[in-house]
Amino acid sequence: DINTAFDGITYGKGNAVLAMTEAWLGRDKFQTAVRTYLAAHQHGIATTEQFLAALSAEGGPDVAKVLSSFLDQTGVPLIGVELQCAKDQAPKLTLTQQRHTTIGQTAAAQTWHVPVCVRIAEGRACTVLSQATGTLELPTKTCPAWVLANAGQLGYYRVDYKGDLLAKLMAVAPKLTLPERIGVYGDLAALVDANKLPIDKVLELAPQLAKEQVRQLVSTATSFAGYLDDDYTPKQLRANRARFVRKLFGERARKIGFAAVKGE
Repeated sequence: DINTAFDGITYGKGNAVLAMTEAWLGRDKFQTAVRTYLAAHQHGIATTEQFLAALSAEGGPDVAKVLSSFLDQTGVPLIGVELQCAKDQAPKLTLTQQRHTTIGQTAAAQTWHVPVCVRIAEGRACTVLSQATGTLELPTKTCPAWVLANAGQLGYYRVDYKGDLLAKLMAVAPKLTLPERIGVYGDLAALVDANKLPIDKVLELAPQLAKEQVRQLVSTATSFAGYLDDDYTPKQLRANRARFVRKLFGERARKIGFAAVKGE
């Protein structure tokens, strides 16, 4: 039972959901609640419900709803984001949610209580999306030049940017934080896996990412190139694939070398 319980999902998802909750609730409130919970149950046994109660006492009842919806359900939300800039009205986002599924996978209708925090050049705004659809008013009077729908990459969800939002975000991607950039590229990969985005949309990003000096971004380039595996590439095009991969990574591979350098 121990070997089954303490796995990548337990630690990886648990860490991500707690980080999302802390970012949404606020570090001070979150940590105060955790200290109160630990003090009340030290040297004893506690339950999930008691932990949620401690968080709710500090941050309100919505905290328990948010955490429960992620702890008690499998899967990851896919948040659709569309920008609305009507005349004489504050810009807002239309939000939708559904379970993220990959090609060939089916899932019943499912919703979470999702803390959605977005960032634009003028600031940030948050809401809890608890229904299949919702809206979020943006902190600006003019239509924003770009929208990042997962500020700080702290939300446990994938994003599907509608209209020209993705193109505008890609134009400013180098100005985002590293976690945000990695998150956006991860969203694109998730959309490819869901058959919601053509593979060429991520392949065209690979050449620039392959030139980056940050390991995580180069790894993203290799992941994107990995979509050209045998499942996607017919035999007559595999020589082309090989040239593409050599062009992407050949110079870096030769510079680094395939044999370990003495003292490396």
